[in-house]
Amino acid sequence: MRKTATKTLPIRERIEAANTDLQRARGLHARLMAYSSTARAERVDVDEQFRDRLRNGADPDDLVHDYVDAKARQIAVDLFGSNVVASTLQHTVLPVSLEKNFVDTALDMWQDELDSIMARVDKHRDLIERHTTDARTAMAAGTADDYQTVEQILDDYDRLRAEYKRQIRLRDEGLAGTAIDSVHCRDFLDVDPHWLRRRSVTSILEEYPDRAILGWFRGLTVPIDRTRAETILAVADHHPWLPSADELRTINTAADQLCRHNWHSGNVGRDRAHFAHLTAVIRNITHHEPLPQPGTTRRLA
Repeated sequence: MRKTATKTLPIRERIEAANTDLQRARGLHARLMAYSSTARAERVDVDEQFRDRLRNGADPDDLVHDYVDAKARQIAVDLFGSNVVASTLQHTVLPVSLEKNFVDTALDMWQDELDSIMARVDKHRDLIERHTTDARTAMAAGTADDYQTVEQILDDYDRLRAEYKRQIRLRDEGLAGTAIDSVHCRDFLDVDPHWLRRRSVTSILEEYPDRAILGWFRGLTVPIDRTRAETILAVADHHPWLPSADELRTINTAADQLCRHNWHSGNVGRDRAHFAHLTAVIRNITHHEPLPQPGTTRRLA
């Protein structure tokens, strides 16, 4: 079930606040650490206390029963610290494990945040299109407020992506940074510079007989040095998306296979089947298109 948290907090803090298991573990850890610190500071030497009382004239017969009680308490307190408190600390579930278990729920919260940010992009699109990367220029033009409005949207999106990437890596440590960073939207293959570049340099004969496949790899415009404003507008126009770790792995694997394949005219029929299969796998995840029945072919538009 989807959990929510206070919207005034940054996305990472909202997710952590909603993760009740994580909060309980942190609270337990803090209490045990506080107790351990206080216990160490307040620990007394019972033997030295009673030696001092003897030196000050106390009769041993009068002290022995008090000593037994004090010594028993000291031993019990020490055992409580080692056998109970320290042992509990040692076996407390690590916060990173609790974050990992919460990733699927966090994905719902990330999507809510993404929807909210993209609504702001739509509302302030004209400001984003005119956005300058220089604050001084904005101040000189009297548009400092507009500049701050856009910067806040861009900063919120960057924070969302950073937290999304961090937690997706918790779920699947094998996902490289590029595998996550190159997928901001469902049309990522047509938008992200990484994949546009990979497609443009894929090995394929210039006279390749299947013009549709050839066109998918050639004649592409690879953007260079997009600003943050240009990036978020491109994402907004191509179905913004935050896929799960499993979805990321599947589409990255399929896209990588498309770009690694040596396209040639030796067996065009086999090439077409390979192309159709991989693009269908991607579209099935990105656009929920059904996989074709065996024996049929389809292509990525």
